[in-house]
Amino acid sequence: MGERPKHFKSWITHGLNQCVLELKYNVTEESEYRVFATRNQQLIEKYYGESNNLNTSGKLIAAYDIKNNIFCTLDLELVDQVSYPGLPFEIFPEYIINPEFEGTIDFDTFYKFQQPIIEELHARNKLLNDKTFENNIIKYSSLAQYNIICNIYHSLTTQFGNINYSFDKKDLESFMTIGPPEYTFYDQQGIEEVTQKYSEFNNSLNEFVTYVSACEVMQVPIKELDSTSPEIMGGAINIWKEKIKEHSNISLGALLEEEEILKKENRVEELKELEFIKGLITEILNEIDFNTLKTPRELASFWPSLLLPAPPFVVYKN
Repeated sequence: MGERPKHFKSWITHGLNQCVLELKYNVTEESEYRVFATRNQQLIEKYYGESNNLNTSGKLIAAYDIKNNIFCTLDLELVDQVSYPGLPFEIFPEYIINPEFEGTIDFDTFYKFQQPIIEELHARNKLLNDKTFENNIIKYSSLAQYNIICNIYHSLTTQFGNINYSFDKKDLESFMTIGPPEYTFYDQQGIEEVTQKYSEFNNSLNEFVTYVSACEVMQVPIKELDSTSPEIMGGAINIWKEKIKEHSNISLGALLEEEEILKKENRVEELKELEFIKGLITEILNEIDFNTLKTPRELASFWPSLLLPAPPFVVYKN
């Protein structure tokens, strides 16, 4: 892709809102893809019937593919060339390429010049067999899907890179089982498989991050999460007891403040209930049988219900 004019993306956005543009993507050095697209509400309503799907997300911009009669997603970073089919450049230069221009031009004038182009695109589309049409949709959809997948991967790696872990980094990195996506024209099954793979990894990563936090607190390496070693479990349980004690004291402090208010208001019954709860929290460590927790993973998922909500390092499961 050569050097583009300074306001190249603005020209495209400005033009899409008014008329049909022909955009060329240089996907690789050997291949390219062309799309005839618009965001003009009247054009879309004329050929598609509705125009309420033009949402944008980050650098992606939604538009209507006039040739294939579908809504699509454009990545303006990938557009290499843009042209204005059917529009005489000498008549409309300021209206198309200058986003700052305050003048307006009516839809009928644009449509007068572009109607033959649009009708020809629709006529060609009707001549395509179903398989070719389906491949064209998948081909363009895969370009948008590729960018979505890249964004997901970037988000995952950023989240993964922000994990605070003071033990063996190789132990941590072994969890990163996915690599960066490679550009390809995915078929429909491929798109679904890649999307599901990233989605599943994202769900796993969210849980994994919590386990890493728990390991940091317990001072246990991730690779020992399922260890039954008495030494490892003994140390982890002692730390977990301290955390429970800390949060018990916080809860008791809050109850004492509430107790003072109830005493001032002479709310006897509520004071009795509060005193009962204070007793339960005070004895909470004596009531827990830590011997039923066999591994750091089980310990990481345990937290007394009286002290809910659990702190963020607890992999608490309802």
